[in-house]
Amino acid sequence: MKHWKIDATAIMLTMVINGDTNNPVVKYVDALEAEGGENNLLTIALRNQDFASIDYHDYLQLGLNSIQITIQPVDGVYAGSGYQMRAISIENA
Repeated sequence: MKHWKIDATAIMLTMVINGDTNNPVVKYVDALEAEGGENNLLTIALRNQDFASIDYHDYLQLGLNSIQITIQPVDGVYAGSGYQMRAISIENA
């Protein structure tokens, strides 16, 4: 995803993959637009099948998969906070 906050308040993204609310992926967006390419990019690996790795995980299932993203300000105050996404891409790596 290429995205950024549009105010001083950091944004929290909570991603629920395939309805698994017990294991959400939470990421924070605290960079404004044009604060460097890396600060505006977020990559999430949905599958890492290296069984020897501590990072082994597999969020995907056979068939149709879904990702629900909840976007909210970190401080819980919605007035004056904002978030903008320019692009999202899903790729087979």
